[in-house]
Amino acid sequence: MKFITEIKQLFQCDSMSISERMNTVETSVPFNITIQELPKAAAIQSVCALVPARDTFTLTFKNDSDELLTVSNKQTTAVDFSAFIDGMASDDILEARIQIDKSIEANKFSIYDFNSFTRDLLRKPLTEVLMWFSNLLSNNDYLIFEVYDYDISLSTGTMGFVSNTNALFTPKVNRRQRLNACRETAYFYNMNVFEVIPDDFKIEGIEHSESCLKPLFGRLSTILSLAYMGSSSSILDNSLNIQINGQRTSTYTLKLDDIQENAKWLSIYSWIYTDGNPTDKSLIAHNIISLHCKYAALLDVDDKVFDSIKSNYKMYLRNNVGQYFEKRAARIDRIVYTLVQVNIACEETKFGIRQEQALKFFEQMTKYKNIRVKGLMTVAPKVELNEDVRPFFSGLRELFESIKNEYAGAKNISMEYLSMGMSNDYQIAIEEGANIIRVGTAIFGSRQYNIPNLNA
Repeated sequence: MKFITEIKQLFQCDSMSISERMNTVETSVPFNITIQELPKAAAIQSVCALVPARDTFTLTFKNDSDELLTVSNKQTTAVDFSAFIDGMASDDILEARIQIDKSIEANKFSIYDFNSFTRDLLRKPLTEVLMWFSNLLSNNDYLIFEVYDYDISLSTGTMGFVSNTNALFTPKVNRRQRLNACRETAYFYNMNVFEVIPDDFKIEGIEHSESCLKPLFGRLSTILSLAYMGSSSSILDNSLNIQINGQRTSTYTLKLDDIQENAKWLSIYSWIYTDGNPTDKSLIAHNIISLHCKYAALLDVDDKVFDSIKSNYKMYLRNNVGQYFEKRAARIDRIVYTLVQVNIACEETKFGIRQEQALKFFEQMTKYKNIRVKGLMTVAPKVELNEDVRPFFSGLRELFESIKNEYAGAKNISMEYLSMGMSNDYQIAIEEGANIIRVGTAIFGSRQYNIPNLNA
């Protein structure tokens, strides 16, 4: 439904200038028609019926006596021009204005002239744009923008822009829960004014037709990711003020207009607020970022920084697990003997500490009285040739010897066992120093999984 086109055709006025702002559509200047060109009342009512009931369409006429006649899609009586044009000649002129006041209903919002709407949006200060979306989303978990004159299919975590009014949209995040998590984890001074989250602007869906919303949304998601990552933050005087309390305390003032999209900040934000404890994650992030930004600009965070944040968090979790087992073992007066798993190939799909983290990890383990570390274990990566695993086994043996020498005097660390190698590569593992191998398949055969027949 191209409503603007229908209006222009109704009045046979292709030059009609329509301007769409955030909440309103209107004619930029009044347009003139003669009495002879005035459409039939039934035709005007048919066009009024095209406007969604949630919006208010108003068509105002003014005659040469400055009398006004208003037609609206909300009126219940028939349109009657007879008294208004009584006594006027066929070539007398009427001045006409159009206005549509838009509102939200059932999580839907209208856009009648997409190009005009986006031009206005891009001209606004970023603070005004943030406040506008905040107001739109304040009582809604998600929002669907129905675009009537432009072929588009674009979705964020909580908003969809669609040209098909029957299109379905499913939000990617529970907005209310995420807002609460952000409120509990970060102190964003203006959150009551800018009650929006990066997910509101994170483009998730397939996009039909190039949209100028993409760069704008990228910048907004970066600004909000920074705000919710900091220990405290505020938006004042068109600047984002951030304080990060980590290994060192750092304060930054960034002009909003200077902040460009940085997908890595959005990744850090998403990692903090997805799964796990966001408070713990943000503390780790603050420590790493505060050290990194001693020598680099805050906006220059890259993959290395993000990888360091994640690896330090994994170390933090392992330390917490160690403390848990230490307390449980002490409570029942029991000694727990364990091997430490090493992710020797640094595979994302496998557990274990990484080789470069090992010495620091074992330093932490020396603090536990009821946990006794007896050696190392690993699961080698899948390779085409068995011989290709040899460097990983030899690398673990070298680490084993290094830890054995470094912690020779530790009471709870005795490096006795090196567990590596399975049925297909145990011979290489033994050659490289393994004294525990796992060869269940070679002895008992491949494991048989009893999968129930769901179609039976």
